Amino acid sequence: IKLDSAAPVLADVDFTPTTAVAKAGSPLIIMGKSGSGKSSLLYSLVGFLPYVGSIKIGDVELREIRDRENHISMLLQDDYLFNTSIRENLKIANQDATDAQIHELLQLVELDKLVDSLPAGLDTHVGAYGYNFSGGEKQRMKLARVLLRDTPIYLLDEPFEYLDKELFERVSKRVLQRLQNKCLVVVSLSLIHI
Repeated sequence: IKLDSAAPVLADVDFTPTTAVAKAGSPLIIMGKSGSGKSSLLYSLVGFLPYVGSIKIGDVELREIRDRENHISMLLQDDYLFNTSIRENLKIANQDATDAQIHELLQLVELDKLVDSLPAGLDTHVGAYGYNFSGGEKQRMKLARVLLRDTPIYLLDEPFEYLDKELFERVSKRVLQRLQNKCLVVVSLSLIHI
């Protein structure tokens, strides 16, 4: 992966078919030290960074897919929560989502009880940069938002960041179950049990 004419951000990455193919029911988990280029690899998959070599979705070279947004849902490591309600932050991913669908995903990421306990419920404002919520709550809210989309491919960059071990295990298991029929690539500093 290169940034225009600059030096490579991530050089000489070679995945063999037995270890680097993500397909439905067989997620690809990318682990490595901080700063090793894991996020850069995901950014190249969605077209944020140019790449040298070949990245294919099915048999089609990634560069040839013009409507990637219809095929790929991505949770960025530094995704943003807007200074609006929980409902509106989640519906960014799917304007047609019902409150029942939103609640189902809040339950999946274990935020349903918290939201139900708030006086304004889904109409509660998250505040600028999500300041009304903890790091783990914000991360799970962003994860629920991505899961509201229905695409064949999901790229999740540190989706379980800020979660304690028990919560990490429960939520990651549910996410893997929900996306079992999707192509899933996850960047994680912690081992995810498949």
